[in-house]
Amino acid sequence: MRGPCLLLIGLLALLPAHAQECRVATIAGNADWSPFTLVGRDGQLSGAGIEIARDAFASLHIETKLGDAEPWARALASLESGRTDLIVSAYWTAERTERFLYTIPYAEDRITVFMKASAPFAMNGLGDLEGRTGVAPFGANFGDEITAFLQRDPHISFNNSKQGMFRQVLTPRVDYALLALRNGERILAQMGLTGTIVPAPQPLAVNKVYMLMSRNSPCAARLPALNAALAALAADGTIDRLIAAAESS
Repeated sequence: MRGPCLLLIGLLALLPAHAQECRVATIAGNADWSPFTLVGRDGQLSGAGIEIARDAFASLHIETKLGDAEPWARALASLESGRTDLIVSAYWTAERTERFLYTIPYAEDRITVFMKASAPFAMNGLGDLEGRTGVAPFGANFGDEITAFLQRDPHISFNNSKQGMFRQVLTPRVDYALLALRNGERILAQMGLTGTIVPAPQPLAVNKVYMLMSRNSPCAARLPALNAALAALAADGTIDRLIAAAESS
């Protein structure tokens, strides 16, 4: 009996990840993207995206565990390798569709230009940023159009720290910072800069928020069921409730 058993174990080890059963999903996300993901005082990821993913997987009888709170580029690398099964919040880009699987969108996020209240300027589109000096988060991708603008505009710099971005805006050299509205407002409040640096009245873009699944995850085959679970959570108001709770915490 020992020979056949060892052979079976060997064959199971050779099965592709998607052919194996999804029992536990490791979930992770951006370490600083309120209200969807952020790192708490305990060093663990939390936020609305984490709770929504937990509820969706629980409805499928799949356990979840938290992955590491990694920088964004490293988090994507962990997802691509299959070390992480799901990133709970991401924008859509064409490049990512080749590397990952997208869920249906479950929220929206307003991408906003933040400027000095003492030096406001009209902001109706990317053309209004031409010739102005701006700063954006290092490694961020706000969608193909905005990302292309940031990459070609010589007046853009990038900062690993969102707090550092806003400190740059306080100087005469930088006109604006680009960030998601809710995330930016939370950071400004923490820095005591609400009213000193203000968002433009209209967002530059409204991005849909998705979850990203690893193509190397055994849970990849459950993507249709996960989409159905997310749709149910949206229909019964759970997603709106969890986002509102995260915003007020």
